[in-house]
Amino acid sequence: MAIRIVPFTVEYEPAVERFNQRLESAGIHYRFPRVSIPVRFPPAPQTAGYHAGERLWHDLYVALDEQDEVRGGFLLQYQDFIVNGELLSISNYQIPLSEGTFDKRYGYVGLALIKRAMEIQQYLFGLGIGGYEEGSAKLMKALRWKLTSVPFYFKVVRPACFLRNISFLRRTAGKRLLLDVAALSGAGWVGIKAVNLLRSHYDKGVTIQSVDDFDERVNDLWDAGKGDYPVVAVRDLSLLRRMYPAEESRFHRLYCYRGNELLGWVVCLDTKFTDHKHFGAMRLGSIVDCFARLDSADAVIAGATRFLEQRGVDLIVTNQANSRWGKALRCVGFFSGPSNFLFTASPALASKLGDFEPVVTRSHLNRGDADGPLHL
Repeated sequence: MAIRIVPFTVEYEPAVERFNQRLESAGIHYRFPRVSIPVRFPPAPQTAGYHAGERLWHDLYVALDEQDEVRGGFLLQYQDFIVNGELLSISNYQIPLSEGTFDKRYGYVGLALIKRAMEIQQYLFGLGIGGYEEGSAKLMKALRWKLTSVPFYFKVVRPACFLRNISFLRRTAGKRLLLDVAALSGAGWVGIKAVNLLRSHYDKGVTIQSVDDFDERVNDLWDAGKGDYPVVAVRDLSLLRRMYPAEESRFHRLYCYRGNELLGWVVCLDTKFTDHKHFGAMRLGSIVDCFARLDSADAVIAGATRFLEQRGVDLIVTNQANSRWGKALRCVGFFSGPSNFLFTASPALASKLGDFEPVVTRSHLNRGDADGPLHL
């Protein structure tokens, strides 16, 4: 069957709705955007709703069969990055959805999608994905993309709640029993608190200010710190206000100080779950995004962690590619766990990066560079 991949316009919205219904019926968790004009970021240039001068936008494509039924699609998120000192507009290849995941007649659609994306934009990356066993990760590897995992870090703040709710550790009846006993007896509390006490070293000179919106000072931080990283997404004031708008109250925007000196900023979430597939009924604190010079990473992470602890979260999580930021997390009691959060680079982008693995461990990449807080 012939497939053509075209920009998603309003005429295809009913077909996308039918595609999403088929995804739901097949038990697929993800859905394609229901409307052709994106909600979170603006659409691409030369389309309705675009504003001149935008440096962060979405571009949506759908795969159509001969009857104009949608059989797949993908989203490209364009954003400015600094890559080894060069300013590049590169694209995050997001939500590549194919009917081939549940109907073998369309097994070729996934490959067609990624090849079309590489024709549209040679500098592509993926961030998140869900692990090496996901179909999109396997396709990327087959097409000579570079792949590596972005470390996952977690800190247990309230041990009893953690032990009762963490699904990863509760996969068998025996493990569930052991964790419930540890929670009820207090043994888990004592053990985890002892480890936290031994491993947590806070910089007591750091203070935190919660702000409703970012201001011009983040531009100074950006100018001072961008050279510390071989790869980093632009995080100046205009982009931060686009990514974390003041009207979205769920974002906790933090400034970190030592004395009167502004060291860096953090974006956090404090989310209460009821029946999450990973976190159960925990109250989850997440460090979604952050920026500072490398020599201020310890202070910024310490301030953000203390802020979330004081709010009463049960668990704090984050993904950070940079090994220096990882060290800062371990200094305040974080552990690293299994990560299904991958960073992938198309062949053209990988050639710009150079020695892939070492470069990624020195780069500044986190959830703010992917779909941000959408799943937290």
